[in-house]
Amino acid sequence: MGLASSVAAGLIAGGAIDSTREVVVLEGDGNFLMGLQGAAMCARLSAPVLHVVDVNGVYATTGGQELPSHLSSPADICRLGRALGYRQAHIAKTAFDIESAISNFQLTRSGILVALDFGAGSERNERPPLSQSQAVVRFMKALNSGFAG
Repeated sequence: MGLASSVAAGLIAGGAIDSTREVVVLEGDGNFLMGLQGAAMCARLSAPVLHVVDVNGVYATTGGQELPSHLSSPADICRLGRALGYRQAHIAKTAFDIESAISNFQLTRSGILVALDFGAGSERNERPPLSQSQAVVRFMKALNSGFAG
């Protein structure tokens, strides 16, 4: 689990990304639930954050374990997003829904959460071939090379 929202919040709050720059966070629902503190930070930052959560009801990167049933629907994810501080939360079932959410985000430039509802996942993914220490080294090299700034 990459904790995408925590990384985005840290980069914005730490100044590595200009707080006026639009930021898009893409993560799965399992990752979102495991990193609610990062999502809460993203929701409360002054930077425009579009937080897209792929809702498939499983922890896909750790073997496909099912999420708790009371937290696994797009509506549940939207309720959590609003509770964390996102001004808007939308369910997207079609490409048109996604386009509408992006247009709304570009107009308002405020924190928006979009829960993608493309059906439950059944695919079981293998663990990434990179060790944690290798991933840290690769991430730090990317930051130091000017990737984020």
